[in-house]
Amino acid sequence: MRHETSRPEALDDELWRACHDSPEALAASAAEFVSYGGQAADLTALRAEQAAPAAVPAIVLEGRPFRPASQEEALASAFSHLEIRRLPGSRHLMMLDAPEEIARAVRDLSQATATAP
Repeated sequence: MRHETSRPEALDDELWRACHDSPEALAASAAEFVSYGGQAADLTALRAEQAAPAAVPAIVLEGRPFRPASQEEALASAFSHLEIRRLPGSRHLMMLDAPEEIARAVRDLSQATATAP
């Protein structure tokens, strides 16, 4: 997991082991991993049925490595109002790398949905 954050020192080894180093945690992780294929198939089917972009504001926070432009275009076509915010100092575990940016995005999205027609 250390490679998924720009702040590996923020990971508390003892706390991580307490939460993840058990047979139950391994079973839950395995179940999550094998469900990804089904989730991807469900999302693909939903996108095929979606006649128009979702009429909701959306904010995507993106850490390194950034996605290719073709993937951004596909994502943008799914929402009527999409904002992509790139966080160059962040990786997958952006809750460790950029907690302020996550909080800002939540506030901004909350405000956007409160004022939407």
